[in-house]
Amino acid sequence: QVLEQAGKSVTAALKAFESSLVEQVKSGNSAIDDVAKEKARAIASEMFSLVNKLIPETFYDGEYYERGEGKQWSDGLGCQYLMRLLLIMPAVLREVDLPIREYDQAVCYVRELLDFVAQNHKQFFNESFHLPNELYESEPTVPSLISPRIRRACCSREE
Repeated sequence: QVLEQAGKSVTAALKAFESSLVEQVKSGNSAIDDVAKEKARAIASEMFSLVNKLIPETFYDGEYYERGEGKQWSDGLGCQYLMRLLLIMPAVLREVDLPIREYDQAVCYVRELLDFVAQNHKQFFNESFHLPNELYESEPTVPSLISPRIRRACCSREE
């Protein structure tokens, strides 16, 4: 089965995630903001790289996708593949021998991306992914863990 994009591409979701992170870390202090924005962009870039390395692991038997020359997996695949990846990510992270601090950080990034996609699901997924008469209950937003960490790291550098 040839894979098709349904809804927005994974790249579009990851770019929106990056923009969201950059907005979250703004503090009003331009020196701190510049460093914080770069850290937010670096996190998004790491996620982008990881997604493009691992997305083929989400294909079911018989699924394939022809990437164009110079294209990333994320350019032509829809967000359902990002969600598949986020679902298997805990197993992937358990198999990687990471120091506990890096493991915690990776889990934090994955959780943040998952929360972002879930909160913006209507923007990223087309109607075929919504059940008929589906109701979404508003849940309290879980506060971001990434942006406070970035701000703390940037502020401690300034001192």
